[in-house]
Amino acid sequence: MLYTKEIAQKIVSDTMKVIPYNINIFDHNGRILASGDPKRLDQLHQGALLVLHENKTIEITDQTMPGTLKGINMPLVVNGECIGVIGITGEVAEVRPFASMVKSHIELLIQQQALQTELERQKRILDYFFIDLFSGRMTESEAADKARLLSIPVDQETFLIVFRCSQASEFPKVRQALDHSPFCLLTAQIRSEEGIALVTRTEPFIAMAKDMNCPFSTTLEKASLHDYRTHYSIARKLLDHRVDAANLFCTPKDLTLQTLLRQAEPDMLQLFTENTAKTLRDYPDLIETFMAYIHHDFIISKTAHTLQIQRATVMARLQKIDSMTGLNSKNALDCFRLYSALILLNEHNN
Repeated sequence: MLYTKEIAQKIVSDTMKVIPYNINIFDHNGRILASGDPKRLDQLHQGALLVLHENKTIEITDQTMPGTLKGINMPLVVNGECIGVIGITGEVAEVRPFASMVKSHIELLIQQQALQTELERQKRILDYFFIDLFSGRMTESEAADKARLLSIPVDQETFLIVFRCSQASEFPKVRQALDHSPFCLLTAQIRSEEGIALVTRTEPFIAMAKDMNCPFSTTLEKASLHDYRTHYSIARKLLDHRVDAANLFCTPKDLTLQTLLRQAEPDMLQLFTENTAKTLRDYPDLIETFMAYIHHDFIISKTAHTLQIQRATVMARLQKIDSMTGLNSKNALDCFRLYSALILLNEHNN
């Protein structure tokens, strides 16, 4: 059936807002599926059975047939097939002027609903394909075979974008915007608030991410079907470790030391931090001085100017840091180690 009871009832209710007569929609068995008169629901209608049998409009001018009222009953035809009956209740002469209009209107609505249902079904099939692909539940050959059946590009290289909405209710709007882009080949929903898009260009989606207030991410490298799983995993991690909340289009260029450090095992990070920077935890002035020293390329005069302190004070603080940590602030590797530990320490404290 191309329409459910709920869809039929909505169509009846909407149509009756502009037509001053009761409307019924009957199923292919002649039962009243939807009506402006709730008492008539599920009743078998002899007039509808006659319409279905003869496939023509039947005008009922009296109430000699059981379960019928005066009115006009017409075949409900969609795509050349009679799938039910439409009825308008009232004196035949009064309702006849509305009959053809109501029939065409309801048939069009049901056809549109059927098309929308089919589009949604096709979207769900795409969703399940990519969910299975990213979870590793398909072999490479199985994925290629299924992709061809679904008209998904197998050998064509495209950019894979991951987008993540703040809540699931926003997902349809973002997906629709992507689907309408001439640079988007397809979209798929992977989680309730997360989806992917295969696109031929990335530049147009930088502005879209900002307009939709929805973070996007991509590896900035084109990929074909057998690489999509890898690119999806990387793009998701870029979103997971997005440092700047204002940055709504994430790429590998946005990777920071902070992002990379988050990839390590938590217990190892804690061990590293404790053994490198714990002695400085209660000395915010020393931490501030060291971070300024790093940001000013180890130039003491610039560090002193930024902190508005004497050069001698900067040097004394650096010597104290060396003494407390066992590291050498003149050694680049030691500075990198301490800088990393202080970033982690700051994240832990926050």
